[in-house]
Amino acid sequence: MTEAADMLWRRPKQSYSPEAEDVTVSQRTWGDGRMIRAPLYPHTVELAYRRSRHWYTAEYSRHLQIVYLPEGKLRYRFDSRSVTVTGRRILLIPPGKAFHFETVAAVPYRKYVLFVGGVNLPGILETLGMAQFTVVDLPETETLEKYFAELYGLLEEQTPGRLPVLAGRCLELLHYLAGFLEADNSSPLLFSVIRNHIEGNFSRGSGLNELGRKFNVSPRTISRMFNTCLHTTPARYRRECRFRAACELLASTELSVKEIADHLGFCSQFHFSREFARQSGLSPRAWRARRRAADG
Repeated sequence: MTEAADMLWRRPKQSYSPEAEDVTVSQRTWGDGRMIRAPLYPHTVELAYRRSRHWYTAEYSRHLQIVYLPEGKLRYRFDSRSVTVTGRRILLIPPGKAFHFETVAAVPYRKYVLFVGGVNLPGILETLGMAQFTVVDLPETETLEKYFAELYGLLEEQTPGRLPVLAGRCLELLHYLAGFLEADNSSPLLFSVIRNHIEGNFSRGSGLNELGRKFNVSPRTISRMFNTCLHTTPARYRRECRFRAACELLASTELSVKEIADHLGFCSQFHFSREFARQSGLSPRAWRARRRAADG
């Protein structure tokens, strides 16, 4: 099983201090499986108040986390770095990364966390310069608190009409935070556009020649951009994106294997099943059954 398949399959390993229960949490989560297929969506808004010292370690996060502490301090450790999050200092934890946090002298603390998902999230973060752990120093926090409050309120009524509003406000928040980063943190615009095109066009030709004609750039240049920015090829990146989308559809929908194969642009159900088994070690049906058994 590949690393990408393993991360989608298994639950994140986590450990925490014995005082983990000494907390008051208010949380709203989008529970409709349709949301997981959206390009971008707020998965959960969590508001926590803790009265005692505490630590927590996670092997990885499935979602982007936007962490804000209006009261108290937390020290986060990741990638051999240490950052204290408090007040106007905001931390963004990208999906797939390990991290650890612990209380410092200031106890109690209040913490707001927005968990963000979406099939296009990796490309959006790359475009905005947030694909790695990112610290944003804001001039004020009133605007940020308004975003948290609005998203928390929108998650109360989970109707299909809320999906575009939630996605739009979530993207707006990311753009707002990106505005306080150094300009040279962001990726080249052309690479970001090509990458987003690959992520959202599984059913269309995304070979080098097609990409070159569409974006008026040589195939060699496109290959060089992917090698420099992602250390991979456009074809391999498309396969990885399509595999992740297949996992999400198998886990969160009742679509048949054939319907998923058609949706993802495979020439046949057999071709899709063979490619999926090559990457995961399981057939699509076996992967779906195992995932649902694990989720209870």
